[in-house]
Amino acid sequence: MGSFVASTDACFINWQPKETRTVHNGDWRRSYKGDFGGKIDGVNAGHC
Repeated sequence: MGSFVASTDACFINWQPKETRTVHNGDWRRSYKGDFGGKIDGVNAGHC
């Protein structure tokens, strides 16, 4: 299903091709795998 609940600000990263998505504390998605969540290669703390 690929769900998430963010407990801090973060940056979801896909490296090829490079795309980023900013996630804020309290953000959530019930099903994220079929969207950008299916491409994420890394997560970085803070803003993108």
